[in-house]
Amino acid sequence: MLHPNVFYALGDRPAETYGGIAGTHIGVEVAMQWNSGYNENVLCFTNNIPSVTVAPTSRVCAPR
Repeated sequence: MLHPNVFYALGDRPAETYGGIAGTHIGVEVAMQWNSGYNENVLCFTNNIPSVTVAPTSRVCAPR
């Protein structure tokens, strides 16, 4: 562990700010901590439903 503190951020905005449905919200919650390792994972979600990745190195996600 390179840095003992965890970076944590929580945010919420009205969806209509970004062209979404009025009265709904877009929320994001992130926690990160620096370490000396490296591992790349791309997890794709659509409407809170995990999607299948096309290939391990691909950043394109396909629906199930």
